[in-house]
Amino acid sequence: MPGLTIRTLGQATVLLGGLEPDWHADSARTLLFYLLGHPDGQPHGTIVQALWNPEPGGASVACLRVAVCRLRAALGDPGSVVTDRQRYRLALPVLERADTFQFTRDLHLARRGPPHQRIVAYGRALAHYGGDHLPLEQAEWAQPLRARLCGDAAQAGVELSILLGEDGQPGAALDALATALHRDPLISERWHQDLMIGLAAQDRYAAVEHYRRYVRYLRAEVGDTPMRETTALAQRIKDGLPLDAVGALWDGSGLTSARSSTGNPVPERWGRA
Repeated sequence: MPGLTIRTLGQATVLLGGLEPDWHADSARTLLFYLLGHPDGQPHGTIVQALWNPEPGGASVACLRVAVCRLRAALGDPGSVVTDRQRYRLALPVLERADTFQFTRDLHLARRGPPHQRIVAYGRALAHYGGDHLPLEQAEWAQPLRARLCGDAAQAGVELSILLGEDGQPGAALDALATALHRDPLISERWHQDLMIGLAAQDRYAAVEHYRRYVRYLRAEVGDTPMRETTALAQRIKDGLPLDAVGALWDGSGLTSARSSTGNPVPERWGRA
């Protein structure tokens, strides 16, 4: 379906030939977005429970059948929704037009091959990720896929950062890591430590400001405080400790963020101011 475009990352847009399809009812559009998160399909009862939360004896069967018919009509293809033994799924040509599918596919490809090829592939995958999946959708069914995709994007950013650092691109590596931690601040505290050291190589005030933002986030969102090691690192950066000394502080401590995968101290990875 080359004329179909589905965007759910940072937005909720469906275009067919450059125009919004005629859904006839919101249930058809909602069903499309729901099925995007279940490429292998879902049983009839599971879909009905998620989208309509029916009361006993309600008209749930009719609701789903009507929504399926309207979705097929809106996409202009009776084969766009496949039914098999009371399971419903989107046909592959529909799935392939969604940014969620493209992001996941390109991310899978980015995890293999030589480093330079992986850097390009990670960049291509992350270009699909324009923000949270269906950001305005508050229904419970949208939350698992939203969380998974956000986590995948953050982890991809960390992996891209490591590759860029090893490739001698400290500025790009720093940007990739900062973006990853903005997407998912709770991915791992060790990466916040890594970012603080990288920022300190350029501007220790920026490193301290990142630490302060992280502290505020932890207090507001999870009611917690940073690890002792993170706080100690921030204090040493505040005090203007030379970066070589910071690298020596973490070197050999067992903190994996203190080294790139090649075993070089973090200041070497990020470069020196």
